[in-house]
Amino acid sequence: MPVANLGVQDVMAAKDPGMSARHSAGAAPYGGRKLWLVPLLIVSLMLGVGAYLNGLFERMFQNSVQANLQSILAAETAAIRLWLDSRGDCVEIAAADSQVRAAIVDLASVAEKPGSTPEQLTSAPAQKALQQELQPIVELRFQGFLVVDRDKRVLAADRGSQALIGARLKGQEAALVELGFKDANGKADTVVTHPFAGTIIKPVDRSSANLTMLAMTPVLGGGPEKTPVAILALRIDPAREFDALLRAGRPGSTGETYAYDASGVLLSPTREMGPLAALAAAEGRVEAGFDVTGYRDHRGANVVGAWDWVHGYDFGIATEMDYTEAYRPLTMVRGIFWGAFALMSLAAASIVPIGWVLDRRDLRAQRAVLEARRLGQYTLHEKIGEGGMGAVYKAHHAMLRRPTAVKLLDPERTNDATIARFEREVRLTSQLNHPNTIAIFDFGRTPEGVFYYAMEYLDGVDLERLVSKHGPQCEGRTVFILKQICASLREAHAIGLIHRDIKPANIMLNKRGGQFDVAKVLDFGLVKAAGSQNNSGVTLAGAILGTANYVSPEAVTDPDLVDSRSDVYAVGAVGYFLLTGTTVFQGDNSMGILVAHVNKPAEPPSKRLGRPVSTELERIILACLEKSPAKRPQSAAELLDELADCAVDSIWTVEDAAAWWEANPVRYGGSSTMPRTDEIHVAETIIELQKGP
Repeated sequence: MPVANLGVQDVMAAKDPGMSARHSAGAAPYGGRKLWLVPLLIVSLMLGVGAYLNGLFERMFQNSVQANLQSILAAETAAIRLWLDSRGDCVEIAAADSQVRAAIVDLASVAEKPGSTPEQLTSAPAQKALQQELQPIVELRFQGFLVVDRDKRVLAADRGSQALIGARLKGQEAALVELGFKDANGKADTVVTHPFAGTIIKPVDRSSANLTMLAMTPVLGGGPEKTPVAILALRIDPAREFDALLRAGRPGSTGETYAYDASGVLLSPTREMGPLAALAAAEGRVEAGFDVTGYRDHRGANVVGAWDWVHGYDFGIATEMDYTEAYRPLTMVRGIFWGAFALMSLAAASIVPIGWVLDRRDLRAQRAVLEARRLGQYTLHEKIGEGGMGAVYKAHHAMLRRPTAVKLLDPERTNDATIARFEREVRLTSQLNHPNTIAIFDFGRTPEGVFYYAMEYLDGVDLERLVSKHGPQCEGRTVFILKQICASLREAHAIGLIHRDIKPANIMLNKRGGQFDVAKVLDFGLVKAAGSQNNSGVTLAGAILGTANYVSPEAVTDPDLVDSRSDVYAVGAVGYFLLTGTTVFQGDNSMGILVAHVNKPAEPPSKRLGRPVSTELERIILACLEKSPAKRPQSAAELLDELADCAVDSIWTVEDAAAWWEANPVRYGGSSTMPRTDEIHVAETIIELQKGP
């Protein structure tokens, strides 16, 4: 539970049953100042909304681009795989022909003879028979054919490639042919290679930039073991169908769909170049993926793309397009949006200098009022106090001439919240008429917008300074002061008001009307109507309000249920302070003190002082400090009755008070500064507060 705004006390305060209504007429509310900040807030809000929408649009377009690229890629991959499978079926059908198989077995037998030569293979009858059997299928779909034995020697070839007969394959070509004899599982199988640049097996018409493909299947021998004796390979020109299929998947005017190998080398041509270019961006892409945030392609251009690996055929396919083209619609939307935003921001920003000039003018007028030392009917003298909301000046009324304390809001720190609290403090305090409550004379706002209220001028000493300078007070004086505090609170409690910030700094002793030690209760800024859950937005429901050393346990654990018994607890803490010169609980930080109020019993004053204290007075103070509100005196009136019947060893008389003031003539009130504002901000929750020290 957060702890917020733990009290503001003033040295001077006031009261008047006929409060002035000047604050309701004249200039616009001071809270209207700094309206020039509104356009800035609007622009900031628009900027935040714009950034959010921009991110939303960007994600939407990214998803759209990704879906488009992956859709094209999936269609291309399916088409390529179907085409490759059909080429594998073709070579399997050709190898299954009995005459083709017989011719290949015969050629393998010729090659196995010692001293066999390429001429013998070329002139063998099986060579001519094989060419005749395969010529129709070659003319229909393929570029030619080859037959290669286990020694990687070419046994047969189409008519246009007779020169290859007898040649031994090496390097990449030998490795690819070996796949037909033994795949990754150690079994002979049909294989369709990806495009490759051959050194022996080259395209017939060079139409594919020196790239070719092979559809291969093993041909089994006639022995009982049925082992492969050779590979039948149908030669494929990639440019005729493979490249054409990939060109069909070019999105837009800059799109590309291309094939690449595991080393990141192009296997198909692109718009800008042919195959065999190095692709740093594609190297190692052996799984599906995408990148729609932008990366550099083989040209160095910023592109977006998706890719997939064609498992079983040992190459990948990627679909890419320029980033600019892919996000051109987003660029247009952004241009329209930010253009409109710029126009609205310019319109809003044009109000800022006008508002700022008007604000400065109002502020100068308000400062001029203060410098002139005139505030309505009041002439201001020296400043006698200053706090979080403003300052207190000693003043006098133009007609009455009596000393007055005027509290006014600082123009630099004024906003709707401070005005609301300022007005609330005056309104609630003005309902109280008891002599021990500070009196308000007037309340208003100057034409320049300066809020103020006038109070009775008190030339005395608050209890905190009293104890700080003169030490613990005697039992009689303690009871004398506490009775006056209770009398003031009795009136407040009777009309349903709870002070919530009773503490030594908010009680001032004075000489009034020939009497001495007259106590005045100050600072009703945190006062609360009994039973209300909040204060019309001035304070937050659920927040701890008060000062750490004098706050009641229930104000910590359940602030919304605080009632008059919390004031009784605070009065007991003030009596403890007067009697012992120390607070009930002490600690290095406010959090520890709050926890102690909730969990730790109060040490008896006699134990704290190390000497006997009136049994009755100690009982009353400790009863006020009970953790449970039900165990305390139930009201200020009940506590006042108990104090009235309290027997103490040293009774404080009028003569004692007069003698004390004569012996201590120091003028406290007029020369003092306004008591500080105590604020605590605690992040711990109520559960942590209840754990105890």
